[in-house]
Amino acid sequence: MTQDTARTMLTRQFDQVGIGFQLRGDEEITAFSHGGSNAGFRAQFFAHTAHGDGVAIMTNGANGSALIREIMIQIADYYDWEDGAQPIVKHVADLSVSELERFTGRFQLAGDDPLLVTIDRVDETLVLNALPYLTHVILRPEGDDVFFAMNGMNVEFGRDATNNVTQIEFYGEMGLRLDDAAAD
Repeated sequence: MTQDTARTMLTRQFDQVGIGFQLRGDEEITAFSHGGSNAGFRAQFFAHTAHGDGVAIMTNGANGSALIREIMIQIADYYDWEDGAQPIVKHVADLSVSELERFTGRFQLAGDDPLLVTIDRVDETLVLNALPYLTHVILRPEGDDVFFAMNGMNVEFGRDATNNVTQIEFYGEMGLRLDDAAAD
């Protein structure tokens, strides 16, 4: 790869996106990164342009994003990266088992490649599966209709006029709840 090609790849094409990389920095590009995922693995690459240090992390698990985030937080702390990953503090709301049960079901995400998302209650938590991409993601309540996972994912539920949970939103995608007739 030539230096000109590398410079072009680290030039904003729009917003904070270069060619193949997410970019950081307002005026000058200070860092760049790229993540990857397929069924069964997650990866993340991050590098600084000024001091040249960085990290590449690869996991062999569909839920590797949580591990990657923890590793990135520790590396940023150890090397004193001001723009590195920071811990996110969340507080778990107190929802009863019957309140949690209202969020269980099957949801169909809209889009060109519709994805089936299932939410099950296991003891006092919710578990999200969106196979083959996400498996056994534990959701904790942050508020009445907002949940979070340790991998940084947020899930928000929507209700109808009668207060029944009818939709789900996560990673910017909206999905509608499937009723028993549609599920069969």
